[in-house]
Formats: sequence, C-alpha cells, structure tokens
Amino acid sequence: MVEKVKRIMIIMPQKLYDEVTKVRHNNNHKWDQVLPAYIKAYKKRE
Repeated sequence: MVEKVKRIMIIMPQKLYDEVTKVRHNNNHKWDQVLPAYIKAYKKRE
C-alpha cells in the first residue's frame, strides 16, 4: 500500500497529494476507495 502511495506521489501534483493525505488521515479505512477516484480525477486533468 505504501509503495502504491509513493508511486502516485511522483505523478501527483503537491496540492492534490495534500488533499489526499488529509482525507487519508481523516478516513483511514476509506483510503482504498478514495485513492482511485483521485487518480482518475488527476488523469482527466492531464
């Protein structure tokens, strides 16, 4: 899981990563659900 996060950190803008980590701290059990949505949103933005 941590490796997946590190890989995404490289491609993710800092602001988006900050949002994601904030969500992660607030809803640790939901992290796996939240992460794909953020990646999808980021890829759409490119």
